[in-house]
Amino acid sequence: MMYFTGLASVTSCGIVYDSRMYSCQRAISEQWFSSPKHIGNEVPILFLEEDTSVIYLDNNTEPVDICREIEFRLFEGGRLTEYYHALDCIKEARRGYIQAGLIITSKGNVQR
Repeated sequence: MMYFTGLASVTSCGIVYDSRMYSCQRAISEQWFSSPKHIGNEVPILFLEEDTSVIYLDNNTEPVDICREIEFRLFEGGRLTEYYHALDCIKEARRGYIQAGLIITSKGNVQR
């Protein structure tokens, strides 16, 4: 097996290499994705050309940190934007009900 080397970027969403997102136990335990100290850093990696679903942090120590690809399919195609828009509509409707002195029950019914 032949390993290739590269540089991946640490972002708030994960470790990015070749337009793919990765995460690993070390990055999570050291809070790389929420720390300004780590975000924006480049980290050396190793990978197999045949399997880019896994990359390895090249820290010249043993054991090697294994990073697995993570997917964000839930948010593709603007679904996240649609979700927030729907949430804003619900909040606006609720404010209107409160201003009108109405109560929304736990079952979604409106009462005076």
